[in-house]
Amino acid sequence: MRALALFMLLAAPASAQEPPYSDAPVEACLASDAEPATCIGAAAASCRAALPNETTLDIIACNAGEVDFWQGRIDTVYAELQAAAAEFDAQYAGTDAGNGLIVPATVPMLTEMQALWRAYRDRVCNFEVAPFLGGTIRGPIAGSCRLQVNATRALELERLQWSWGG
Repeated sequence: MRALALFMLLAAPASAQEPPYSDAPVEACLASDAEPATCIGAAAASCRAALPNETTLDIIACNAGEVDFWQGRIDTVYAELQAAAAEFDAQYAGTDAGNGLIVPATVPMLTEMQALWRAYRDRVCNFEVAPFLGGTIRGPIAGSCRLQVNATRALELERLQWSWGG
């Protein structure tokens, strides 16, 4: 009997319905005239609203879906910026800018900038959840932080991409 109870307990999460996450709400918002920052959280909120009785795990899953969306944008734009910076460096790095200043290599700048951002993201979200260690709210708060920080970074990289002609 105890083995059956343990089996039912372990099997329950696997049989639970996945939250109905879709990128569509955030994509539609970004395609509209809305300020892009107002689109942050749109898909996660829509996912949570579609759940009749959201659980902590549902909130985490909805947030994770949108975190992945923004991470995909970060990865795409970062790769494009790396290519643009490499092309720029091949043509201009180490040359005189015409005012006695030497043009610096931009690929190392971009690489370091992204590494510093990753460290910032991890530290700010760890700091945000620190008061909730041991509580079930920790997961949703961590996911919400990661969503906000990743989305903000994606929009920032897209702004940088625009200034580089992308």
